[in-house]
Amino acid sequence: MKLLIADDEPIVRNGIANSIQWRSKGFTEVYTAEDGLVAYEKTKELKIDVLIADIRMPGMDGLELIKKVRELDDGIKVVILTAYDDFNYAREAVNLGAFDYLLKPVDSNLLMETVLKARDARERELNEKDENDRIREILKDSMPELQERFFNSLLKGEWGQHMIKRAEYLNIHIDDIYSFCIAALPENIDDMSEEETQIEVFKLRRSIEDYIDDLSLKGYVTEQPGCVQMLILNGYEDRERTTGLWEKIGNELYDYLTSKGFKVTVGVGNIVDTISRIHKSGEQAINATGYRFYMGRCSTIYLRDMEPPRDDVYQDIYETIESLLPFIKMGEKEKVNKEIDTVFKRIGESMVPISTAKRWIFEIVMILSRSIYELNENPDMLFQKSDPWREINSKDTIEELKEWLDDLIVTTIEYIELRKSSRNKGIVDKIYKIIEDKFADQSLNLSTIADTLHYTPNYISFVFKQVTGENFTDFLTKYRVEKAKKLLTDRNTKIYTVSLEVGYADPKYFSKIFKKITGYTPAEFREIIQR
Repeated sequence: MKLLIADDEPIVRNGIANSIQWRSKGFTEVYTAEDGLVAYEKTKELKIDVLIADIRMPGMDGLELIKKVRELDDGIKVVILTAYDDFNYAREAVNLGAFDYLLKPVDSNLLMETVLKARDARERELNEKDENDRIREILKDSMPELQERFFNSLLKGEWGQHMIKRAEYLNIHIDDIYSFCIAALPENIDDMSEEETQIEVFKLRRSIEDYIDDLSLKGYVTEQPGCVQMLILNGYEDRERTTGLWEKIGNELYDYLTSKGFKVTVGVGNIVDTISRIHKSGEQAINATGYRFYMGRCSTIYLRDMEPPRDDVYQDIYETIESLLPFIKMGEKEKVNKEIDTVFKRIGESMVPISTAKRWIFEIVMILSRSIYELNENPDMLFQKSDPWREINSKDTIEELKEWLDDLIVTTIEYIELRKSSRNKGIVDKIYKIIEDKFADQSLNLSTIADTLHYTPNYISFVFKQVTGENFTDFLTKYRVEKAKKLLTDRNTKIYTVSLEVGYADPKYFSKIFKKITGYTPAEFREIIQR
């Protein structure tokens, strides 16, 4: 702290300077001045903190001195010390910013107390100024981050007087006119390291900024979730001119970025008539990039081109999905694939909301799970501990989603066929055992076996044919004929007895069947084998 005592009376200024141990009170330097002009020059040169000044002095009076030194630094504390007990002087001194107004002769303790208060006030202000300066430096260094926060707030729908003031402070010149947003989504960063991703995204942002600068457009780029670079563009006060700009920029920006080697999908939001609604255009731009699900990666997509689906699409697709279960359970791959192709074709043509399309695919996954569950198996085996809904949501294009679903369908049908084959072989083994035990029973047929095994005759017939490759009735007939051949080797066994023992009550019918299978009657067969 530096103290200056200005008084045209030597005895006064020297007395004040020497009568109090100012250095022990926190003042590193104590100076004196014989008039107002000298006091002003010393204040300017020496950077005085506290000034004790008389009202009437040669060259420049105390009131003028207050004005001048406060122009140098309005934080300097001026204590007026005068013999003039004039209210007007005191009032003007206070109005000019004097710290206090004391009358001569002054008690030294009162003077010291007043000056120390001025010192403390000066120190507080200097400390606060230093702190504010440090904060200003921090804010200056943080300006890019603060600008990002501003744009994030803007894209969340915040707008008002506070945002206008903040924009001015952040040196963001954005006008309340027709505007729109464009989103640039990098498509080549999935397999990059984090460092490579940050480099790629930074280069992408710089390239967009360069493009805007080259065209002298008023626009700002801010990063959104998923590394999307959102371009906020001011257009014009005229909607038609803005529409022309909007049509031009979406396609040109994509071509420009592609020429720079970037792989991006560009989504263009609709024009809004006021900056307070720019968040709507931003949401639309993000949604537009999502339609690469249908359009494919790396293209420009205007949200206005995405037409809403017809109402009948929903019913058609639901009906098609519901028809899948019996085809899946029967293992009819071609029919399943045909229906799946139909579903994806209708989805692609109608361009239903992507969330709706993904829910429909999830419905198909549930049908696949149901077909596995009906085999008394855990459907989780299809997903290898992954979450099917998360898998569906991770697919960015309809082609990727169909490829994933096709693989899942193949896995499901193959598993069903394997399980059915295993189960059906067990059923056929049981049929063999029944035939072996009861082939002589004249009532043995498809229906009695079906009743025994608790299946329908048609199902038993289907399973038997699927596993053995022949009809049940043909197999039973051949089995009985083979048993009859063995019995016929015994000449003492009558042919009608053989007929009864292999399940035929009518010997004539037995002989007819036997000849049809072997080419001989039972009697002829017996003669041949006994020669």
